Parts: sequence; C-alpha cells; structure tokens
Amino acid sequence: MTNQKIFFIVIILSCSTIFLRLIPLFIKVDTSSPKVRTFFKALPFAALSSLIFPDIFTSTGNMFTSFIGAFIAFVLAYKKVNLGLNILISVLSVYLISLII
Repeated sequence: MTNQKIFFIVIILSCSTIFLRLIPLFIKVDTSSPKVRTFFKALPFAALSSLIFPDIFTSTGNMFTSFIGAFIAFVLAYKKVNLGLNILISVLSVYLISLII
C-alpha cells in the first residue's frame, strides 16, 4: 500500500466520520427516540468498517493470512475482548502465521 493510498484512506475516513457527527447540527432530528440515538451512535462505526474492511484482505499480500487474522479479530470481538488487545493478538497471529508459511 503506497503512502498516497494511506493518506487518501485517512482523509476519507476522517471526512466521513466528521460528516456523520455533524448531521444532527444541520438537520433537525428528534433524538429523544432511543432508536434514533442508537442509529447515530452506530453510524460512524458502520461507515468506518465499510471503508476499512476491503483492505483487510489485501494488506498482507496473502489471502490466507489475511483471512485468519480477520477471523481471529471477529472471534475476539464477539467475545468482547478489549479493542487494543484484539488488535494486538490479531496482528501477532498474522505475523506468526506468515512466518510459518
């Protein structure tokens, strides 16, 4: 991945997150409903996930190690493991698997 592509991804992610956070400022939305509040809380995470997810499988150059790392990250997230620990374990597992292969 080139520096230009990384810079572009960072700019797009930050713009999408800022835009989604600013929607309630410009549009009058009744946020008293729990469903609306939940929607606006989850929207930035959904946008970031949709932008980052495709790069998971192309980041290592090997589809197998990328799939294993993503699977481990999903399992740890399902078990509600701390995000930092989840990232650390996933990255280390991909690194160790790539050493073996």
